[in-house]
Amino acid sequence: MVRCWIVNSIAVGIKEAYLTSKSAASLWEEIRERYGQSNGTLIFQLKKELKNIAQDNDNVAEYFTKLKRRWDDIDEIEAFPQCNCGALDKCTCNILKKLLESASKEKLITFIMGLNDSYEHLRSNILAMDPLPNINKAYTIIQKIESQKSISQIMQTPQDSSALAAKTQGAKAGPWNVWKKDNNKRPKFDGR
Repeated sequence: MVRCWIVNSIAVGIKEAYLTSKSAASLWEEIRERYGQSNGTLIFQLKKELKNIAQDNDNVAEYFTKLKRRWDDIDEIEAFPQCNCGALDKCTCNILKKLLESASKEKLITFIMGLNDSYEHLRSNILAMDPLPNINKAYTIIQKIESQKSISQIMQTPQDSSALAAKTQGAKAGPWNVWKKDNNKRPKFDGR
């Protein structure tokens, strides 16, 4: 039954090569030997993509999601080493906490580096914080500023259009359109 599950999860184009396996264990071992090799190429590709991600025309949520997807993919491949000897339980220097903080700081820097130039002031403010916020806190701050900017733009749009309408109406009543005031009668021209 397990062998059938494994075979059914394999891509159709290569499934035939595994149909003759005698047991789930031998099938799994064969797949592991063939495809369980170094992920150097994949890690290289993911880190290169991560380096090239910038906000561009995306909103902050879309930009952050792209980054997070790459971080999660990299974390899945390059899992943080686990301590099996129990030494971390007795550790008094908090090395694990420091390593996690360093990784968090790296993500924060990557995130704010890729933001558009319109966030330059906010970027400087975040970098000036002591201690630096974690990535989720920085995202929340920037997300709030983006929301405020969009609300400000929405609120300014009606004012601009009403000002334009008032200006346009004022222009119609200018001296070059005086004849429209008198029931659309043109002024008399005496030929001089």
